[in-house]
Amino acid sequence: MAGVTQAEMVSVLCGARGLEGLDAERFGPLIEAGELMSFEAGEVLYDRGEVADRGFILISGRVELVEAPYPGRRLASQLFTAGGLFSENGFIKGWPHKHSCRAIEATEALAVSTQAFRALLDAGDVVTMRIVDELLNLFVHDLRGTNQRLDEIFSRPDRTLTQLRDLIDAE
Repeated sequence: MAGVTQAEMVSVLCGARGLEGLDAERFGPLIEAGELMSFEAGEVLYDRGEVADRGFILISGRVELVEAPYPGRRLASQLFTAGGLFSENGFIKGWPHKHSCRAIEATEALAVSTQAFRALLDAGDVVTMRIVDELLNLFVHDLRGTNQRLDEIFSRPDRTLTQLRDLIDAE
């Protein structure tokens, strides 16, 4: 989808989760504040631990997010819904990435720097407020997943100790 037009970006954004029902002209400030970035298949967008200086909205293509919560464990998920958010920390603050991210196929994403996003928030931009709502939903989902993992760890101490011993033996 090389050479995405502003009208195509608006179409994607209008269908994005949390942004449905907004008038097309409301997306102008976000698009102007962002930068459309293109990535080739296999290209790394960012590595785990790098400080996030921007958030992304997927316009086309697919990306893979890879998390390594501890040695020997690799969790991967694919994001391929146009309008999906990733590098969520980068919208709000320069926290380190908890995932590595790479393009699975030719991908285009609207990158919005932390500073530009804050300026839109300060101006009371409706689209930006809706993105914050969606970010909160994502953070709550992540927190619930973390709570579930903690429950699994502490509710089965014998299994946890076995896994820890296996990790130590593997090193």
